Amino acid sequence: MPLLDLNEPPPIEDEHDIPFIGQTFKNQEDSFIFYNNYAKEQGFVVVKGRTDTKHGITIRQDFICNRAGKPRSKAV
Repeated sequence: MPLLDLNEPPPIEDEHDIPFIGQTFKNQEDSFIFYNNYAKEQGFVVVKGRTDTKHGITIRQDFICNRAGKPRSKAV
């Protein structure tokens, strides 16, 4: 059995599970589910970040790592 390199993300079994630039979804919920599943496979969690709306319609929704922007905890 080959050794697992813990510095590398786990392999993705299906190429359709890899996000790519220009990817579209039916709705916001589908996109959040997709990125949340991808993040779990890669060992982190996403949360909803910045949202831009125009005339009441969401035109941008960022998903970010749940640790994004948080300072490192200090060792005592």
